[in-house]
Amino acid sequence: MCTGVAGRNGIAVNLKRRADYREDRLPDQGDQRAMKDPISPDLRQKAEERLAELSARIVSNLIMVGQIPAPTGEEEARGEYIIERIVELGLEDVGRDATGNVYARRPGTRGLNTIGLFAPLDTLFPAEVDHHLAMSSSRVTGPGVTNDSFAASALLSLAEFFEGWEYPLDNDLLFVWLTGCADQADHEGMRYFLQGRHNRLAYALMLESIELGRLSYFTVGCLRFDLTIQIPTDRAWGDLGVNSATNILADAVTLLLAIELPRRPKTVLNIGLLQGGEGHGVLSTEASLGAELRSESADVLARVEREIDEIAGHLSSYYGCQVDLRKFGRRMPAGLRFNHPMVKTIKATMTDLGIAPSPGPDTAAASLAMAHAIPTTTLALTRGRRAGKESYIEIEPIPLGLLHVILVLHRLEEMLA
Repeated sequence: MCTGVAGRNGIAVNLKRRADYREDRLPDQGDQRAMKDPISPDLRQKAEERLAELSARIVSNLIMVGQIPAPTGEEEARGEYIIERIVELGLEDVGRDATGNVYARRPGTRGLNTIGLFAPLDTLFPAEVDHHLAMSSSRVTGPGVTNDSFAASALLSLAEFFEGWEYPLDNDLLFVWLTGCADQADHEGMRYFLQGRHNRLAYALMLESIELGRLSYFTVGCLRFDLTIQIPTDRAWGDLGVNSATNILADAVTLLLAIELPRRPKTVLNIGLLQGGEGHGVLSTEASLGAELRSESADVLARVEREIDEIAGHLSSYYGCQVDLRKFGRRMPAGLRFNHPMVKTIKATMTDLGIAPSPGPDTAAASLAMAHAIPTTTLALTRGRRAGKESYIEIEPIPLGLLHVILVLHRLEEMLA
């Protein structure tokens, strides 16, 4: 449960329970209708004009937010900056919770329901990395800009867009910047959010920086794990039966790849990382692998997980070594059907704007909301490329990506009417 505390900047955290989170006020999913009518030309034109007015601010927000280091677990400085900005906008219930998630509410004219807008607050890069963002006429380049500094700044820009917006919204908008979105952190911020009373959402939109056209409204089951082999450092080559940690790891790979996986329901085990060894003639004492298991079936996921546990136990007893198996990133199959009104409405909006929908599964924070029966989709805001410290986003598509989110919100409003 979120409680009221004071942050370092003295801003009171006021995340009180509101009546609009009551289950009896959630919409009847069976009565919802997809919005297939064309977008109002007047609404679209006014939104485009307002985005044009804010264009310099949108890029400025990215530079200001993106250049504040926010590695997973150390998001406080970025969170404080965002709080200062949204307080200036006069939003309500501004604050942060025990995990550092930052919240703000824009009240609707009636406030019967709440639509949640989410973005990651953290990035993949440590504070020691230079977070300078370089801007050209077409791109903004730098560490973290695609994962997911732009999404965090765009959520701030959307809060600014709706301040004084001439088209009133009946329902509340809840803006949430989530901590712990990296897979190793196991999406701690979203998990905490879903434990509290802020999870009574009519709809939720998760924003991501790039891959404009992305439409993720379902998730397959997922489990990520690290398996580490360690042998005593005092073992010598002459010992009978001695094995290098990398040799044992090779056996682990063989056993993992021998697990029987069904084609239907589709199930995949991918070993994405192998580490170990120092040289050709050196006995390695530690080696590790990182892998991801995905399946459309929760039962298959559980069965394969048991086999992975058995393999770890076998390696430890057979080779007399230490085997550490760390699991994280667990997801259960969940989400919406392709013909759900929310999905159809978002696809129709994309079509009206000339955006080609690219449906696919989500294995990030949005999938946790899906598992809590909150109608959720993940939408991307522009195009770009993930390339480590040289990652970049394209500037030209940004207004279209933000326009898409704004028009989707208005269409969801119609569905809640």
